[in-house]
Amino acid sequence: MDGITPGGLPAHLDGFVRAVREAGIPVGISSAVDAAHVLTAVDLLDREQLRHGLAAVLLHRAAQRPPTTCCSTCGGR
Repeated sequence: MDGITPGGLPAHLDGFVRAVREAGIPVGISSAVDAAHVLTAVDLLDREQLRHGLAAVLLHRAAQRPPTTCCSTCGGR
């Protein structure tokens, strides 16, 4: 293989959810399912849309979001 994980997008999402959990952020099964739904609703080539969509369903407290995930209108401040 050329560095792509077998299983495609579902496997990448599973790995991402696991990484979020390992970072100490609790992610339940329903939130992981919601994250899969996000992937069908956003433009996967638009990183900002994807980031905001996944953050909306996986991060439930403002403290869980790094300061740089602020909206683009404020320049990440």
